[in-house]
Amino acid sequence: MIGVGSADVFLFSIPGIPLIVKETDGYPVVPQVVDEIIIYPAERYDFELDLKNIREGVYNMTVHILEGTKLKKLQNIVGLGLLNITNSLSLPVNSLTSTSGKKTVLNCPFEVFPNEPNIKCIPVSFLEARPSLTLQFDILPPTQETSTHFLNFGFPTDKGYSSINGRKFIWPTVSALTQPLEVDTSCGKCNAENSCECTHALDLKSGSEIIMVLSNIGNGSFITHPIHMHGHTFEVLKMGFPTVNKTGFLIPNNDIQCNPQLPNEQSLCNNATWRNSMWMQYRTIPDINTINPVRKDTIVVPYGGYSIIRIWATNPGVWFMHCHIDRHMLSGMALMLNESFENIVNLPKDMPTCHSFRNAPLSHLNTVLAVSSDTNGGLLL
Repeated sequence: MIGVGSADVFLFSIPGIPLIVKETDGYPVVPQVVDEIIIYPAERYDFELDLKNIREGVYNMTVHILEGTKLKKLQNIVGLGLLNITNSLSLPVNSLTSTSGKKTVLNCPFEVFPNEPNIKCIPVSFLEARPSLTLQFDILPPTQETSTHFLNFGFPTDKGYSSINGRKFIWPTVSALTQPLEVDTSCGKCNAENSCECTHALDLKSGSEIIMVLSNIGNGSFITHPIHMHGHTFEVLKMGFPTVNKTGFLIPNNDIQCNPQLPNEQSLCNNATWRNSMWMQYRTIPDINTINPVRKDTIVVPYGGYSIIRIWATNPGVWFMHCHIDRHMLSGMALMLNESFENIVNLPKDMPTCHSFRNAPLSHLNTVLAVSSDTNGGLLL
């Protein structure tokens, strides 16, 4: 099942038939039986149908849209298919069916579903990787170095930018891979409580272990974001969730400190860190899974919460990382990962280059362009 939508969150189910989830984003997991699956843009889930106690008949495959931070289910069905179950082998069917009324839902962005006491949530971070044939794509050997990066996704209230750490991504006007000196990634106008527009880039040191804390807190937090990374798959080590009170209200997680001078709800959260400084040694974080974490390339960053992911900087290149809600990405919720950049060498000497008139280097600005008039009074360069 592939989430190819540009914005909506979908809820998939075949009422009466359990789903045995075996993979997500192409990577195997310990099989997990659920009744429904929440799927965000860009995610994939492979599952089988548990038919061992299912009677013959026609069953509905249904898709609903979930809205808002509490994922309220809209009643109209936006996707419907029919599944005809036969029993040509006359296999025995257990007539006992569950009468509890409870449903198990995979990929909740919270541990307790608001105002839904009959739903048991299984966040995707609760899945465990299943040992399998692993293909190694490391171009560089990993090192013993580790670095941690906090990235907050939201719409900070000072300017309302769709941004990461208050930085609205401006697309480079030249190839960032082959002409890096012509791309300004300084983002100098941004600070802890001020947003700016720039070509946001995160430099990753060659071969190092990279821990990313993807958060969705502060005064720019409004909705859950599906974050997609190019150039890598990553391990999901842990997710932190908002607390759901008795009335279904979501109280943001407090593990992250946005600004020591401000409450989180008043901060843009552009310069976050752990409230408990011991957690900078990430293996000390309670309930973190470094043994068999699920592997993905798209992860939900919960409203009022966070997701901790891990990669190794062993794939030299410039890789895009962005929210996969299209309007968020196009409005600036993205950045470039400048990975192991010093290892990008031996590019073809005759590779064509294209320079920007807005920020061309001086050597190109000083190039003399012959300008002459054509017969219609136009200009030829």
